[in-house]
Amino acid sequence: MLGIGITELFLVLVPWLLLVGGFIVLLVAVWRLMRAHEALVAVLKEIAGNLKKGPDDSR
Repeated sequence: MLGIGITELFLVLVPWLLLVGGFIVLLVAVWRLMRAHEALVAVLKEIAGNLKKGPDDSR
C-alpha cells in the first residue's frame, strides 16, 4: 500500500472544506448583521431626534 488513497483523502478533505466554508459563511453573516445594526441605530437616533423637536411649525 502506498500510504493514503484517494478515498481516504476525499473522506478527510470534504468535511474539512465544509467546515472552513461554513465558518466563512458564518463570519460574513455576523459582519453583515453588525453593519445592518449600525444603520438601524442611526435611523432610530434620527427618528428620536425628530420626535424630541416636537411638531413641525414650518407650515
